Amino acid sequence: MAVCLHATSPIDIDSTKVAGKCEHKCDLACQFPVSATCTAIHRGDHLSFSYEPMNAEAVPVTYNGANYTVREVRLFAPSIHTFVGTAAIAEVVIALVSSSGGPLLLICIPVQEGADSDGG
Repeated sequence: MAVCLHATSPIDIDSTKVAGKCEHKCDLACQFPVSATCTAIHRGDHLSFSYEPMNAEAVPVTYNGANYTVREVRLFAPSIHTFVGTAAIAEVVIALVSSSGGPLLLICIPVQEGADSDGG
């Protein structure tokens, strides 16, 4: 996850490189409601998915007390970032905008082949 003040992407995402104590800067809550519509568009280097929740009042993400809504979901294969120095076979990037006009927030999720899921 990254807040883009000055874009420097792609980066190596490594939780061992977090500067300072991780308290409020790590306060993330997500609850993505069912989408009423979803359109996929091939953009050459990625798939772009629109996201329109059925409830327009839904706030799917709260980060450090600020509310965020989904602007776009992208799927890259292979990943654009590395994760602890290693590229993933794919990466889901959820781009979120703040209701208070803050910087863009990205949630970057690596996709691994054959990885087990806890079903949650």
